[in-house]
Amino acid sequence: MYAPVRTSVDTAVGILVLGLASIHDAMNDMADGHIDNDKLIAGMFTKPKPADGPANGGVK
Repeated sequence: MYAPVRTSVDTAVGILVLGLASIHDAMNDMADGHIDNDKLIAGMFTKPKPADGPANGGVK
């Protein structure tokens, strides 16, 4: 009596696990994209360091 219901629940849980694993992977990819984007934007607002040379008081 419980076997058909158990099979149905097992199938549904398997689908749920696959869906959650897919969401987990997508969230990691999205986080990586945000980190890369933050670094890119930070680079736009950061002044480059001057080269060390005679013009900047350094030793050539």
